[in-house]
Amino acid sequence: MNIQLKRIIGAIGALGKLSATDLPLKTAYNVKKSIDLLQKEVDFFNQERKKLLEKYGTENEDGSFTLREDTLLDAQRSMEELLAMEVAPDITAVSIPLDDGIRLSANDIEALTPFVTFTETE
Repeated sequence: MNIQLKRIIGAIGALGKLSATDLPLKTAYNVKKSIDLLQKEVDFFNQERKKLLEKYGTENEDGSFTLREDTLLDAQRSMEELLAMEVAPDITAVSIPLDDGIRLSANDIEALTPFVTFTETE
């Protein structure tokens, strides 16, 4: 599955929330496996983001960065390119029944798509 990095970055919080709930063992395992695979992409994003910050800004004593005025547009374009980069993590969507008693927000559900498929049970 090809997916943009920004989609993965947006899903990490919701996946963390989902992983903190009590799930059936197989589902919990699959969620953990997906998180581990996606975390590699997040780590890549963080490394590249830091390179961009070092290129276009200066590091402050507290570890944060201040972007230089003359590089703001270039920094913004580079960050948008990074976020739009498509990657292909080797994951399969986790199937979770809607009646599992899990509490998620509509925003969480949106962020979890396409990593989680919510299914109706009969």
